[in-house]
Amino acid sequence: MLLTKLPRALWLLILITACVSSLLLSSVARANSFDDAVNHYLKGFESCKEASGLLRSNQVAKAKAKMREYDRHFDEAQKMDASIVKTKNRGMEGNILFCQRVSQNLEVEEGTPFMDKAIEHCDLAQKALKADDPTSAQANLDQFKELSTKALEVAPRMNDIFSIASQVRRCERLQKKVSRKSQKLESENLTIETVKEESQSYVTACVETEKQLNSRAVDDALIKAAGQGIASAKSHKKNTRDETQAFKIFKERPDHPAKPVVEGNLKKGDQCIAKLERLLGSKKSALKKIKASFASYEIQIVAAQKQCNVAEKKAKAQASDAVYVAARKSFQQAQISDKKVRDALKKDKNYRTYSSWPSVKTLDTKLIAVSNCIARTNKLIGAMFAKLQADKQAREKAEAEAKEKARLAQEKARLAKIAKAKEEAKRRAEAEAKAKAEATRLAKIAAEKAAAAAKAAADAKAKAAAKAAQEAAKKAAEAAALAKKKAEEEAAKQAAEEAAAKKAEEEKVAAAKKAAEEKAAAAATGVAGVNDVKGSITFDGLIADHAVVYIEDGSTPPSSLEIELDKSGFEKPVYIAGGKTSLSIKNKDNSLHRIKATDDLNGYSETLIRVYPRQKKKAKVGWPVNTVVSIRSERGALTESYIAHVNSGTYSQVEFNVGATTFDFELKGSGKGSKIYVLMPGHDTLMVDFTEGSQQTKPITQGGAPVGSVTVNAN
Repeated sequence: MLLTKLPRALWLLILITACVSSLLLSSVARANSFDDAVNHYLKGFESCKEASGLLRSNQVAKAKAKMREYDRHFDEAQKMDASIVKTKNRGMEGNILFCQRVSQNLEVEEGTPFMDKAIEHCDLAQKALKADDPTSAQANLDQFKELSTKALEVAPRMNDIFSIASQVRRCERLQKKVSRKSQKLESENLTIETVKEESQSYVTACVETEKQLNSRAVDDALIKAAGQGIASAKSHKKNTRDETQAFKIFKERPDHPAKPVVEGNLKKGDQCIAKLERLLGSKKSALKKIKASFASYEIQIVAAQKQCNVAEKKAKAQASDAVYVAARKSFQQAQISDKKVRDALKKDKNYRTYSSWPSVKTLDTKLIAVSNCIARTNKLIGAMFAKLQADKQAREKAEAEAKEKARLAQEKARLAKIAKAKEEAKRRAEAEAKAKAEATRLAKIAAEKAAAAAKAAADAKAKAAAKAAQEAAKKAAEAAALAKKKAEEEAAKQAAEEAAAKKAEEEKVAAAKKAAEEKAAAAATGVAGVNDVKGSITFDGLIADHAVVYIEDGSTPPSSLEIELDKSGFEKPVYIAGGKTSLSIKNKDNSLHRIKATDDLNGYSETLIRVYPRQKKKAKVGWPVNTVVSIRSERGALTESYIAHVNSGTYSQVEFNVGATTFDFELKGSGKGSKIYVLMPGHDTLMVDFTEGSQQTKPITQGGAPVGSVTVNAN
């Protein structure tokens, strides 16, 4: 009841909203249906490409089985969305045309043996006709008809091939000659017709073969087809020359209109054949070079595998500094060889063009094996280095503890010596004070005696005794004064030592306080903002692949990033992104790729994206800032690349060459930041704060273990 009372305008709004929602949902459903259909088709397309490769190596039965797989996927994909047959999106038009050619070539390959036999019987019939043996000629023509019919049943599309169709027409005309041999005029007309068509076929077969030879990438099948095309063209010339009756007519009638046509065709054909044979020779030479280059690549890959095997064997041995150096040297040689061949393949367009060749598939298989070996060996050498570092740290710790123990013992002995000296000084002071008191007492007694003696004796003898007593008292007083002076000097010396120690401690505390105050003042005023940074990175152990250095100055990281991937791998070795960067991956290869992002050091692993051939998809930067992830396809032949998650737009990339151990870098800043970050795959994040000083050296670490150092200078 409430719905019926809604205003008309509101009803219209509800209906319009429902229609728009329906259309949007329908559009999304169609988009999903199309993508699903194309993705299903591409699974079959892989079988089609394999069939093409098998056909080139004359494995017809296996090629047929693969094409049946392709046809099944194609039919199923059309049922999912029929529009894939008419679209050019995601390369569908080219893929379908390619597989149509493969299907035709396969069909022709099956029918060719029957057609070749048929043409042989046709040639025998022509010879029999020249030998005036119509019976034998007819028998061979009957064989021709039977075999050619069988060939066309097996491969109906053989009729679309010019050289075969022209041969069939020649043999059909020969049938007319045999059946009408008695009719001279008709025979002459047939002869003239034959010689004109055969001479024209001579030219056409050559021209078509030349077009075919220039139309696609050279391979064994193309060379073979070109050779067959030249043979076919030459057979047309021979057939032309074999029509002796026609040339007899031309001799008798020089003004015959067919004569210049035939002679012109023969001349054009000869010129074309000469040009075609030169072209075929250059194509053969090019194919030979391509095969040689692939063979050379295989030799290089095998060498890299051997070097890696040696490194892996050494890396499994008992750890020692000498073994580590030898293993690292062999490993770096394997890395150099692997990088060299991968860089060469990335630049070699033939590697992409001939991806279905067995030799190229062999290269891919061997590249995967080298890649896996390098990954294994890298972990083994890293573990050996970590063990050696741990052993070294344990030794250094033990040595440091022993030194500290010795230092404490020395300090204890020094303090005991000082305490003993203090006790001795106190004892001496007490003894001297006692001696002084005793001397004073004795002096007093002596004085009293002297006074009494002086008073009692009036003679000179008494006076002399008094004088002697006075001198004794004086000496006693001097001895007491000397003892007092020595005690005071010892006490003063001890007080001076204690005052010096106290003053040194106070100066140390004051210096630390002053440094802290200066650092706080520099941070508060922004004095440490840097304009330019120069530095060097030095490795003690295995060298990282790349480094990204950036200043945290408030600038914005790249807003967008597009990563391209083809058969050779990623277009760049390292990419830079921020947390809000619009990240997309474009697949230019003909294969499905599942891209994983991993950071083994921090335990991060995620399937970043799943992208089909000639498709572009968006991804998110989901790993923490100031870390680097490796991105790798599940197809192991592709070299991995890296993405660094930074928090600034002021950065520099440093590439490390295998074999060196120290690398310089320079970075232009804006004067607004005081911290720089050094990010390297598989290494801990390194941060330098220039408020602590404009020249600094920081350790490079892996899981806390030092593996090198970074030295920086800031302006």
